Amino acid sequence: MSLEATFERELARDRELLRFFNYGTLGWSVLTVAMLMTLVIPMGRTSPWLILISVYAISTRLGVLLARGALAVPRFLLRINDDDPETRAAARAVFERHRPGMTKALRAGSRSAGELTYDEAARLAAERRIASRRRTGVVLVATWTAITVAILVLLIRTGGGPTN
Repeated sequence: MSLEATFERELARDRELLRFFNYGTLGWSVLTVAMLMTLVIPMGRTSPWLILISVYAISTRLGVLLARGALAVPRFLLRINDDDPETRAAARAVFERHRPGMTKALRAGSRSAGELTYDEAARLAAERRIASRRRTGVVLVATWTAITVAILVLLIRTGGGPTN
């Protein structure tokens, strides 16, 4: 498989993953709020613990911001000025096909898509610390998953959460 196809596949995967996080966090947050409303209104549960469920729902939705920070800028932009001519050509070809989206993802200011040079794109991508953001994102997703399991176990074992 060519490098260009690899870069295209990575870009498509990142976009799909970002779409998944967007819809997933929205759906889970709505489900959490519905669960909270069910605990409070029909079940009559009152507890300071329920405030934490609200915070959990909000932080779940804010997770999409983290995903955007980690996935909006594709890794191939770090190789747009690579020393290897084949890699550089492949990265630049994919960049050209997706130039408007890349300009927006890099938040290149008031520049139009055509004004963004390869050097600027590489510099802006490097400033984003893509690898570090992705590692942080994986750690936070694992933490969120552990918290979610703990909350669900607590809800199930206590029959709706601890009460006063």
